[in-house]
Amino acid sequence: MIFARDRIEDLPEGAAVAEDLSLREVGALMGECSLLIGADSGLVHFAAAVETPALGLFGPTNPQTTLRFYPLADLLWRPEVGEEVGCGMPCYYASERGFRCFGVGRCMLSISPASVVKRALEMLHSVGPGRP
Repeated sequence: MIFARDRIEDLPEGAAVAEDLSLREVGALMGECSLLIGADSGLVHFAAAVETPALGLFGPTNPQTTLRFYPLADLLWRPEVGEEVGCGMPCYYASERGFRCFGVGRCMLSISPASVVKRALEMLHSVGPGRP
């Protein structure tokens, strides 16, 4: 949690942050969202559980193992980066210790902010007002 709090302090003035919420509160908050954008994490799966559209940003893990069950979820993933940098992604199960790199890997950095915005806008337009 210290890492997250350090990041919160770096956000620009006016940024809305919901912290220290119970799972019930997270579910209620997500239920009000038009779209969740997040890294491959529990929140993407949580959004699917409350039928909130989600855009998952995937790096070292294979999204096809889980997101195929979530009709309101889409993803951005560049598995070809593994070949470009020689890391062998998807790499989570590639070694006994799991991930080969730590911190933010090249696979995540290869997803451009512009591609996230473009896909998010497409998803928002396809859902329209009165989402499921």
